[in-house]
Amino acid sequence: MATLSTTLQRFALLCLMTGTLAGCASAPLEPAAVRDFKRHQRLGGEHYQAGRLADARKEFIAARSSAERDDSDHHAALACLGLGATALLLGDFDEATQAFGLARKLAGNGNPMALAQIGLAEIARRGGKPTEAGEMFDTVLANPAIPEETRLQALNGRALVALAMGDLDGAEAMLKIAETRARENWPAILAATLANQARLSLRREHHREAISRAREALAIDRNLHHPPAIAADHVLLAEVLQELGNPEDARAHLERAEMLYGYTGQGGERTRVRATRAASR
Repeated sequence: MATLSTTLQRFALLCLMTGTLAGCASAPLEPAAVRDFKRHQRLGGEHYQAGRLADARKEFIAARSSAERDDSDHHAALACLGLGATALLLGDFDEATQAFGLARKLAGNGNPMALAQIGLAEIARRGGKPTEAGEMFDTVLANPAIPEETRLQALNGRALVALAMGDLDGAEAMLKIAETRARENWPAILAATLANQARLSLRREHHREAISRAREALAIDRNLHHPPAIAADHVLLAEVLQELGNPEDARAHLERAEMLYGYTGQGGERTRVRATRAASR
């Protein structure tokens, strides 16, 4: 069974959205452009959460246009973060790079800047540039002012860089820290961390541990109702089950993933899952 890049690329993108939706409730006497920005940004977040990625993309583009009409760099940066996260899930690295790059330019030095840096680091990691990605994740982690949620995102990304470079012990240490902290209050990050730990366990051929972690990640993501993450969990479970000599259950998980990727519009991931199903027959 071919290894799907989706599983290695499991990333807590849902958490990118939390910083983009703060303060989106409209207030009386606000300019029309501000009200429009908040409405589009809120709708974009709702679509993203529900896995309606094409609709989310349209709303974040509209939010950015509203922010530009209001001449608000801060709002434009938040809209770009939402657009970048959505484009990354859709596999459009060019749009994601442009969106995160603009967000970094407009964001100043606060948490939106850190989130933009995480997005760009993730693009570098997926693009086969682990050294560059590691440096960007390290820059975020070196900032003592960032919120814990952002720090845990960066720690997950940095652990995946370590895994890609063969530093399994380093990856394990970082993921253990992330798991302990995420269990306190951040279920989306916890699910991503568990999936990344499952990937590490699979790399070490600790299959029972891998399946336990992957199943816990899937249970959490189901409770969060975020289809892109649920689909990625099914793909990971399929790979573990195939390694355990259970191809029928593996194919069942791939079928669920293919269905979900069809719903979310992640065409590239759906094509890869379909090809893996065909190869495993």
